Amino acid sequence: MNETGNDNAVDFEGQINKRRDALVARKRAENESTIARITTLDTGWEDVNGDIDTDLKGGLDSVGVEAQAIQDARDRLTRNVCEGVDKNAFAIAGKLVDIKSKVGLPGLTVEIGFASQNTGAQPAGGQPTLVLLRDAASAPTGSGLRINTNFQALDGGQSIATETDNFGDFFFSLPLGASALTSSAAAGQISALILVQFGDTVVFRQERTFAPKAGATEHVTIEIDCSGKLKDVLEHGKQVAASVESDAKLVETRSANFQTAYATFKQMSDATLSQLRLLKADLSGGAPQPAPAGATPTRAATAAQPTRFLGNSHQRELHDLENTKKQCHIDDIKADHRVYFRSEREAVAAGYDYCRYCFGKQKSKR
Repeated sequence: MNETGNDNAVDFEGQINKRRDALVARKRAENESTIARITTLDTGWEDVNGDIDTDLKGGLDSVGVEAQAIQDARDRLTRNVCEGVDKNAFAIAGKLVDIKSKVGLPGLTVEIGFASQNTGAQPAGGQPTLVLLRDAASAPTGSGLRINTNFQALDGGQSIATETDNFGDFFFSLPLGASALTSSAAAGQISALILVQFGDTVVFRQERTFAPKAGATEHVTIEIDCSGKLKDVLEHGKQVAASVESDAKLVETRSANFQTAYATFKQMSDATLSQLRLLKADLSGGAPQPAPAGATPTRAATAAQPTRFLGNSHQRELHDLENTKKQCHIDDIKADHRVYFRSEREAVAAGYDYCRYCFGKQKSKR
């Protein structure tokens, strides 16, 4: 409006328009500066979160390897999992267990003696006699095999020995070209004497036959009464089993923690990046244009123009009026705190957070 009839008339309308235009220009410059900062933050955010994502995925992969190792250990508690042997050899994969608890027995010596087919005296069945002797001088001629405290073989026989590992497992790989095995393998089976020793005491003895085949593995489980001297061995085996189960629980907890951390990180990262880009999109839409002369500035939506999205300006919280819950307390929002928005994006860009009851806990930061 212009005041006339007076030399000192003041053009109030012109001054208002000039001030408004100056404010618009300043706002446009601020928007451009903010957009540039958001662009930088957007790029930096992706780089930083890319590194965190890589680290967390690496942690998940590491826990996965640990979990597989634990599963392998659990398998070994119940069976000898050794497989694979040279194509020109025959393998025996064995396990020593307590006859009652079936717990593996570590630290016992397993010795196997194979009789030679080239012995002088053989029983009617054609198999050489296997004799366990403590006195080297008393070994009968032509017995095929004499097992002393060092498990030595006579007359071309062969003997091998090893100790059971922490799981009670033992493994022998026998070249089929060995003198004690060649003729027996050709005949289809081989006679052997299996001894288990605790120190100098033989706690198990068994004669049995094997059918050696090139590249094959035969699994053997030997059950032993662990009363008397073997109580400590059994206790050791139980401790190994308990340790495996304890480690399994730790790995399960670590895995769950990593998965929770990764899911939370991804949710937070995606939400933050999304909000940055929404804000940038709103600011890039252009600064407000000067209103026509005489126009009254209005909000995008007002209390007189209700929409689906109601904001509580006091708590900076956005509600969805089509999905409200009693916990939202919509009726308690004062009239001068009610702000309506045309979209979720508009509310988020204005700094409002989602109500956890209307939109769900995943969207809300509250």
